[in-house]
Amino acid sequence: MSQNMGAYTWLISDTAAFVTAGYDVQGGPVTFQRVSTPTFPQNLPRVPLSPLHHTTPPTMTSTAQPTMPPPPKPLLPFTLILAATPSLGIGRAGGLPWPSHKADMAYFARVTRRLPKSAPALQGRKLKNVVIMGRKTWDSIPSKFRPLMGRINVVVSRQEGALGPEDGKGEGEVAVRAGSLESAIELLESVKEGTVTTPATTEVEGSAAAGTQLQRAREALAPLEIGHVFVIGGSSIYKAALELPQTRRVLLTKIEKEYECDTFFPLNIEGEEGKSLGWARKSKKELEEFVGEEIGDGLEDGGVGFEFCMFEREGVE
Repeated sequence: MSQNMGAYTWLISDTAAFVTAGYDVQGGPVTFQRVSTPTFPQNLPRVPLSPLHHTTPPTMTSTAQPTMPPPPKPLLPFTLILAATPSLGIGRAGGLPWPSHKADMAYFARVTRRLPKSAPALQGRKLKNVVIMGRKTWDSIPSKFRPLMGRINVVVSRQEGALGPEDGKGEGEVAVRAGSLESAIELLESVKEGTVTTPATTEVEGSAAAGTQLQRAREALAPLEIGHVFVIGGSSIYKAALELPQTRRVLLTKIEKEYECDTFFPLNIEGEEGKSLGWARKSKKELEEFVGEEIGDGLEDGGVGFEFCMFEREGVE
């Protein structure tokens, strides 16, 4: 900005020219004069502009990245299902401690046979639920009712392999033995992965016939797909299952009367121990959503009241 005879002069730029405007500090008139567009020297050296939008990033030296381990396989969720007295009694002398409880037995049959609403891609395989039990529980089922129909029966026993005709009358049903609960899980996971027909990598205790029975069991499971997995007893199997991370749910029928018992459920799921392990009772609506049927109130059978309940372990994925 330049000073000229008491007036300030400044330049205003437009696309056509430069305009000089003068303002008289004494209050005189303001004058504007359009001047010609100035000329600039020719042949000035050109300064290359930085190509901001086309900058090539610096070349990085690639280094081999460590191989990430594959994500862990999702666990096959387990549900325990049982009926118990107020003192958690579940059995006596190898059987049930109470007289025939038809309502609870019918509930057990419906729930353990009802398939999940969101079934996996079957790819030509047949969907079935699984019931896992110990040998004593298997023996307590009348032979004419075993294997339990419409379900894959897995019996935890010292001897692995397929159960023969002498073990039950369930024609066309699938019943297999597993040497431990862990072996049962391995077998069921191989069904899920479609690798069940692959021979076992672990040695089978006993004769070559035992290995043949195990292979027969695998072949029987090959055309099947796993739905829900239920653990149905007895006490030692329940205890082992409660220690597994995949045990997510307990369906408990609370018998509102005491009976003489010699076998008990190993965890007071509503007590302090159960709560400390993350077990919490779920609502009636949540129970109905899982079992797939409406649950009534004030249930009674043979003059004895009972209640269907569901517990889930929180904080388990």
